[in-house]
Amino acid sequence: LTIDLDIVLYDAVLYLAWENTEINFRILTGSHQKAMAEIEKAIETNPKNQDILATASYYYFMNNESPEKMLKWLDMALALGEERWVYHQKVDVLERLNKYSEARNTAQAAISFLTKTKPVEWKNSVNNYEARMKNWPLSD
Repeated sequence: LTIDLDIVLYDAVLYLAWENTEINFRILTGSHQKAMAEIEKAIETNPKNQDILATASYYYFMNNESPEKMLKWLDMALALGEERWVYHQKVDVLERLNKYSEARNTAQAAISFLTKTKPVEWKNSVNNYEARMKNWPLSD
């Protein structure tokens, strides 16, 4: 008898096999749907919390969810104050959407912010943005 469990996105598939027979069934966790609902609730309750907005956007980015919502949340977060991670996320989203002009403008704003504030390893971040921008077409 062989028992195997594969993680598939937010759920799992359990396999049982013996001799020439195999059966499998999907185990639905509902974790993604629950996370999405919790994110919506958290933003509705705390629309001026930069950490919640940025974390929600990151979850959406990692799960290929609504880029429109991500950009809205990131803009809301940046309106509350400049933040290195928020800039980074916004550039990532815009790059994924092939919106290179906006990504370039955001990267330049991030470089300006980093140059002004000089956080830990800021030069590496600036070099990263500059290298990325060199690979982008000049127009979308």
